[in-house]
Amino acid sequence: MPTLPLTYRHHNTMSAYFSSVDNADELGTMLFGVIGRIKKASGTIRFDIRTRAGVAGKFIPLLPEVWIDCDYDSLDESWNLIPYTPYPEKWKSRVTILSRSEVIDNA
Repeated sequence: MPTLPLTYRHHNTMSAYFSSVDNADELGTMLFGVIGRIKKASGTIRFDIRTRAGVAGKFIPLLPEVWIDCDYDSLDESWNLIPYTPYPEKWKSRVTILSRSEVIDNA
């Protein structure tokens, strides 16, 4: 069975942080990341990011740019920006929506 070199999770609109569930699940020797506070704004996508290396349930934090080709900032009050690129319209015919819900963001 192949070994994955990294795993990423997202917390959507919540902050990027490693939860107790993440700590319990992430026991392998690999790189881990979590992205949070994801928001589309003015032609860009804003988000925050946390990354770390783990071995047998022990972790050390890593700056994202150590292993991701980027200029991301992992400070608590910063935002990372990437250009927003809409997906191609033809993809819509390849998606089946099983259920739909609406999220209201009052922020």
